[in-house]
Amino acid sequence: MSPINVNRLEYVLKEHPDKHFVMYLLNGIRFGFDTLVSILDLPTFECKNLLSAIRDPESVDMLLKQEIDKGYVKGPFSSPPFETYRVSPIGIAEGKYSGKKRLILDLSSPHEHETHESINSLIDKEVCSLSYVKIDDAIRAIKHFGKQTILNKTDMTYAFNS
Repeated sequence: MSPINVNRLEYVLKEHPDKHFVMYLLNGIRFGFDTLVSILDLPTFECKNLLSAIRDPESVDMLLKQEIDKGYVKGPFSSPPFETYRVSPIGIAEGKYSGKKRLILDLSSPHEHETHESINSLIDKEVCSLSYVKIDDAIRAIKHFGKQTILNKTDMTYAFNS
């Protein structure tokens, strides 16, 4: 489920020089991206929620309801929906300037556990890394492509939820 109009995006990208990338992007949005998690037969493990969530259960309830309403989260369940599962801890982060609360899922937990690896530790960092674009990157692109360059900025608030 994505708020992106994929057919419109496909039309806009029809002249893009990297057809392989365009198909990867469109298929990923339509059908989901491969998580590239290297081990899938993990034992069941449940982490306790972060202190920030434990201290503010009302905000957790409200934020979880919003995630459920958007279709990003399923549940609540009266019993586990899978035989084997992993529960990563949730917490609340507050915007430094806005004060707006958001739900976080700590996929790096458990930290330094002897027998249970975190979800993040199972993802190949060479293949799946993220870096944010800086103003210098935009300047470099404008210099490279010339005077008529058009740049676009988008808010990726929900990029990792859908």
